[in-house]
Amino acid sequence: MKKDWKQITQLGDILLQLAGEIKQRFTNHKVGLEIVEWCAGEGITKFRAAADNFVSELILAFRASTEKTKEIVKRVLTPWRTITVGGTTTEALTKAIEEKKGTKEKNEVGDYARDIMGKDAFVVASKPEQVDLVILTPADFGFTAMPRTDEFLTKKFLAEWSAKHLEGCLIELCEPEDGAQLRLQYQDQPKGEVLWIAMERITGSDGHPDVFRVERHGDGRRWLDAHWVYPHAQWALDGRLVFRLRKFPLPLPS
Repeated sequence: MKKDWKQITQLGDILLQLAGEIKQRFTNHKVGLEIVEWCAGEGITKFRAAADNFVSELILAFRASTEKTKEIVKRVLTPWRTITVGGTTTEALTKAIEEKKGTKEKNEVGDYARDIMGKDAFVVASKPEQVDLVILTPADFGFTAMPRTDEFLTKKFLAEWSAKHLEGCLIELCEPEDGAQLRLQYQDQPKGEVLWIAMERITGSDGHPDVFRVERHGDGRRWLDAHWVYPHAQWALDGRLVFRLRKFPLPLPS
């Protein structure tokens, strides 16, 4: 019962505060408390409508507040694919992509992809290493409207989102080499699949900022291509992007 009486006391305090706020607003609008008699008489309909709107807005504000304070359940992501990067040269990597055997369909390197692979920003790691990749969409990040490139394809956004939503792992932008290595090592890519490489954009010879795209056409040919991506460009909510996934040791259970 103590809890009930405490809540009743709190309600009384709130009502007194509301009464003071209402009186002050009447005074500000040069209306006396005689308006209360009018509300109880011919203005009852207006009073009820105003009260209903007030309570409705109060409830919406309360629900919005409780949604913000809900605990976010963190999750652990599983790598979609692990690739090997490094230990080669740009020229050797390009040649390996185009000469990859195993099926009758060819690997193709588009002109834009070939162009940015020749830029200084395209760096191949000096030593071989294993890299975990994961596929995510803007909707996976919680967007309900098409986000701009500069809203989510940044190191800052990915670090903050990972800290808030993930346990023991971190989403990172890919290195440019990842796109080329994925094309080389992803020979069983389904026909019709298009994967964008989430990476720092590389300015091509035409002056446009490009990122890699790994795709397979309906005719079976596998492509490493590149396309313009501007800071203000908007991304479809179901657009599939490849990110690096870095894992950390989970804390031991207490």
